[in-house]
Amino acid sequence: MMADPLEGMNILVTRERSKAGFLSQLIRESGGTPIEVPLLTFEWSHADNHDQIFRHLGQFDWIFFTSGNGVRFFMKSLHQYPEAFDNLKKASIGSVGKKTSESLERYQLSADFEPGHYTAEAMAEEFLKDYHPEKVLLVRGNRSRDVLPEFFTQNDIPFESITVYTTKVKADEQKNLKVHLKETRLDAITFTSPSTIGAFFSLGGEAIRKDHLEDSICVCIGSTTEAEAKNRGFRNIITPEEYTAANMIKKLNTYVEKGRKTHE
Repeated sequence: MMADPLEGMNILVTRERSKAGFLSQLIRESGGTPIEVPLLTFEWSHADNHDQIFRHLGQFDWIFFTSGNGVRFFMKSLHQYPEAFDNLKKASIGSVGKKTSESLERYQLSADFEPGHYTAEAMAEEFLKDYHPEKVLLVRGNRSRDVLPEFFTQNDIPFESITVYTTKVKADEQKNLKVHLKETRLDAITFTSPSTIGAFFSLGGEAIRKDHLEDSICVCIGSTTEAEAKNRGFRNIITPEEYTAANMIKKLNTYVEKGRKTHE
């Protein structure tokens, strides 16, 4: 009987607590041992400009969402403005990828545009091939990249941004992270955003060793996270073709199985 692909492997799960369970379940199903240390937390943000935007939501013919968190916190804000729901349903919706679209579906909304490649760059380039918006609302977090705002500006597309959540490092997990970095063999480390990598280094500090960077398998959800991992010194990096948590573990399974067959 063949062993499960991740049997005997300790895999660090750094994703926020509410979403870490799914990743851990996939790891266990493949025979691995997940070690959950959530490095980030996300909090709803309500700024001064929100009232003006939600009360005049009808001015936007497109609304762009670049994360599931953006969808969730936008809808939380929207519930304070019942009159805005009709305008939301009239607008076309852009989604950066599959998981963001699934978040929209929980609110009985569907994406009118989803790029073939799940990055802000692809979202921008593919969008203009078929659509010519009059005014866009970009839903963001406080650490969102500036790819889409710069793209809209360069292409003379009127837009406004609304920051509906803030990303914060979970300082109370520092001791837990350092204990595992010092005492646990980490065969793989998973990252689902560049911010998660930043938090890893911020909280891990001197406990991060050379072998974590060179020997542990660094599993990144997508190309922007991969780029940050390389920039920070990780050497053994893998990234799935489709940027989802499920495909991260599929990619890890394939990578490990291939390695084991090579050394048999």
